Amino acid sequence: MKIYTKTGDKGESSLFSGERVKKNHHRLECYGSIDELNVALGFLLTALDSAKKSEGERQLLDKIQSNLFKLGSFLATTPANWSSLKLSFLMKEDVEELEKAMDEWDKELPPLKNFILPGSSTPANDAHWARVITRKVERQMVALQGEEADSLPPLALHYINRLSDLFFVLARFLDKKQGISERVWVP
Repeated sequence: MKIYTKTGDKGESSLFSGERVKKNHHRLECYGSIDELNVALGFLLTALDSAKKSEGERQLLDKIQSNLFKLGSFLATTPANWSSLKLSFLMKEDVEELEKAMDEWDKELPPLKNFILPGSSTPANDAHWARVITRKVERQMVALQGEEADSLPPLALHYINRLSDLFFVLARFLDKKQGISERVWVP
């Protein structure tokens, strides 16, 4: 099977559900950025493998990547065709799992008194990178929702909002776990 189809040469792409849309459509922007986020998580996972101290975090990130593929599948399909995916929506438990991880990590962190500057360690930098991409996904999902009512799967915005928070706490936690001081912004 060839990887190229030549069907997108005029600036259009097919959604999973068959509709053709412009390549700058909000739906494509959303799932394209989710793909970008998954690549950023790949860098983070590689950095964690190098640190060899983060099996629990790795398992959570593997699940997050799976959930992002699931969310991307829904975004690549129009709501009228979601039932064809044979995938479950994100669940309340998926959001709660992120909250639980943040609460556990936060117990080990000093109170936040300053803004944190990226640049302390590769794993923390990769978590910050994932955080900013997640915020971009969130903005794009809100734009899609404004363009197409009911265009997002249930809990999608809750999950993405919590996910960006998780990456911030994870960045701090990874530095703490490695004994690396955070770089704080002092105006």
